[in-house]
Amino acid sequence: MAVYTGNCGALTQYACDYNSGPNGMPSLSIPITNGVTYYIRVWSENPESQGTFDICLQSACAPPNDLPCGAVYFH
Repeated sequence: MAVYTGNCGALTQYACDYNSGPNGMPSLSIPITNGVTYYIRVWSENPESQGTFDICLQSACAPPNDLPCGAVYFH
């Protein structure tokens, strides 16, 4: 599994993993930046073996304008 940034034709590898996750699967936890496009590549070394995978994105960000003055109400 690899993650790239940049433009098509000029991508730069940002992160990669071979088998650090459960059952020898890849696993990455990387910081991301708003406004940047990330390309995720997943491949199999053994084409006749099929399987499934999940991509999970999580955010620990506060809601926009969560300051006391002018806070945004979410319900």
